[in-house]
Amino acid sequence: GNDATAKYLNGHMHTVQVVWARYMSAFLLALIMSNPFRRPEIMRTQRPWLQLSRSTLLLFSTVLNFIALRYLQLDQAVAIIFCTPFIVAALGGPMLGEWIGWRRWIAIMVGFCGVLLVTRPGAGGIHPAALLVAGSAICYAIYSIATRVLARHDRDATTNFYSNLVGAIAISGAAWKRESRAQAAAASS
Repeated sequence: GNDATAKYLNGHMHTVQVVWARYMSAFLLALIMSNPFRRPEIMRTQRPWLQLSRSTLLLFSTVLNFIALRYLQLDQAVAIIFCTPFIVAALGGPMLGEWIGWRRWIAIMVGFCGVLLVTRPGAGGIHPAALLVAGSAICYAIYSIATRVLARHDRDATTNFYSNLVGAIAISGAAWKRESRAQAAAASS
């Protein structure tokens, strides 16, 4: 649903605005659900730099994917993003010490083939924006691994809150800068 909405909105507004809308709505929902004013422990983290890095990875993944959706069909982007489990499985051993056996590799491959069967990505030439989706998948895979590490130290509510807070702050700055440039260009015309 997130990708389909982004694909639709990309046709009507700039990608930075689409990312801003995604993050601000998620942040407001997290703010309402977590209420850090009544529950300040939500803001306490044992690993602030990992929270920041993880949240930034999610932001990069979102930005790369939403930009790519301007140029790719939804099925192409979804097919590529579903290579994320391969990346998580490959990095899980070296980064977490969680090596998987051949049976799980086969299960991942069967699942990926099922995704390809359902999405039926076109066999024709693919746009260079597919590299953006691949970058998004890599960022998301590392984000997933960081989530696993953070689960050992912080509560889920804390991790969820930081994901939305960092993304909302970062993309608000970019959206404000883009809007300022657009207004300056309109004024000079």
